[in-house]
Amino acid sequence: VQAAARPSELRPARESNVMSYLKKVVGPAETVIHVAKVHWVVYLRGLTVIALGIGLGAAVNEYFYALCALGMLMLIPGWFYSFTTELAVTDRKAVAKWGLLRRQTIEQRLSTIDSVRVNQSILGRLLNYGTIEVTGSGFSITPMRDIADPLAIRRAVEKAEFDFKNNDV
Repeated sequence: VQAAARPSELRPARESNVMSYLKKVVGPAETVIHVAKVHWVVYLRGLTVIALGIGLGAAVNEYFYALCALGMLMLIPGWFYSFTTELAVTDRKAVAKWGLLRRQTIEQRLSTIDSVRVNQSILGRLLNYGTIEVTGSGFSITPMRDIADPLAIRRAVEKAEFDFKNNDV
């Protein structure tokens, strides 16, 4: 059993970091404890193709523009995922939102959360990103992939649950 994180180990959420959906669902007496971000690794494929285009562009000029254009196109899904994904922990619930036209949202009260599962590949451990799954009361959130510092989310949920139970909010 992992102890709740010390406040100094958590990155507090600043007002400027609070995203649009989160602003709508956080109550007036509720405090945002942690806001997660999508890791930059979502851009890795596109950046690799652009680097390949630059590298090959020195040798074969006709590949330069094609590979750079392809790499730029490959950056769009990563940007879109990063732009439309919101994941946060407040002192009362965990909130997740992803998608734009087909939006999916989940707000799980801390009292009903059973576990926060973190999956990290070897590369994920090296670069500090992973997949987060929150489960509770017969409920499972769709995995949130490529989240930066996923262990901070788990620590934030544990701290919020601990504070919630001890303060009887």
